[in-house]
Amino acid sequence: MNIDYPIIYEIAYNTYAINEFGMVSFFVLVGKERGLVIDCGCASFNAKELIGHLCPVPYDVVLTHHHGEHCNGMGFFDHVWIHPLEMDYLKNLDELFDRMYHNSAIWEGASRRGLRIPLPDGREWNFPSRERGAKDFYDFKNISFTEFDRRPDLLSLADGQVFLLDGSRSVAVIHLPGHTPGHCAFLDSGSRILFSGDGCCPNQSIRETSVTTAYRGFLRLNEFCPEFDRIFSSHTASGADTAGLSLPLSLLADCLTACQTVLDGTVQVKDTSYASHGFVRLRFDPNRLIDKDETPIHF
Repeated sequence: MNIDYPIIYEIAYNTYAINEFGMVSFFVLVGKERGLVIDCGCASFNAKELIGHLCPVPYDVVLTHHHGEHCNGMGFFDHVWIHPLEMDYLKNLDELFDRMYHNSAIWEGASRRGLRIPLPDGREWNFPSRERGAKDFYDFKNISFTEFDRRPDLLSLADGQVFLLDGSRSVAVIHLPGHTPGHCAFLDSGSRILFSGDGCCPNQSIRETSVTTAYRGFLRLNEFCPEFDRIFSSHTASGADTAGLSLPLSLLADCLTACQTVLDGTVQVKDTSYASHGFVRLRFDPNRLIDKDETPIHF
């Protein structure tokens, strides 16, 4: 019998990852005074009800970016925080809902998508079900997505903004453009975890900004490396992978190098829209290596 419920991992004290049927993961951070929910999932179940069981204190909901599997559940809430550059994308609720079924993790396993999944120590995670998509592992016959007819109030996230959960735990916002223009990552001082969304992950897609923008974003993120020991992306435990493991710290360097090989001409962009380094498979727009208002990067 296939799994018909979301999987919850406690990845640190009072810090939970919610694996929503292999489609996406979102996170619940619980402080003594307030909580923080990072993304809110696909709305294949009542996320607000589950969060209420995990987080007994008032909490804020923040969104890494506008893609549907990360924010379709926003209709459960009265207001959510998101970067201003992402807000216009949330106007079309029908389009967000339609994208739920376009999630490649539903249909294909990691191996068929050309992905190598790393373990925290940098070795490859050759899990037994790596050939299987989420639909082959979870009970998708009984899964449906809630379609909302209203959008919550949108509050503006700002780079450097801090959410104080209690006297010893805070979460800082890091604007990390690349995957999308207003993508944000979140750095938790209490657990020393970087929640990177889709902004730093093995399947790194850069289709809505230039590669130059993404490279500069990774460079800035690199400045925060002394402040975190683990990385969790929003596609932790993707497809039929149920391990819920953190990513190796070397992943950020892999993202930087993959971008550099595109920008310095090592990768012949006329022949491909992919570049790989280490565990990162970078997908980019070969016609958008640099935007006209950007300063070129010289290596």
